[in-house]
Amino acid sequence: MSSTLKKILLLAASLIVFITGLAFYLRNSQTVAVDYFLGNLELSFSVWLLIILVVGVLLGWLTSLPVIIKLKRQNSRLSRQVKVTEKEVNNLRVLPVKDSH
Repeated sequence: MSSTLKKILLLAASLIVFITGLAFYLRNSQTVAVDYFLGNLELSFSVWLLIILVVGVLLGWLTSLPVIIKLKRQNSRLSRQVKVTEKEVNNLRVLPVKDSH
């Protein structure tokens, strides 16, 4: 797939998400009060959902971070191992072959 087509598809998807979000905001503009231990806060329903979405994405990213770090370490270890193996193979190719006959 070409780079231009990917950019066009990304732009179209972004536009669809933006328009859907805007329509949702316009249809749900009522304020919602949330009471918590230190006080209360009134925001529109859409803003509350956006806050919850962002918090959820951040929590999901934080919980997957150990796995990502582990895989990056494993990837770098395997890359070093491949370099060593390639060097050994190249050294073996250079050695002259002795005939046992």
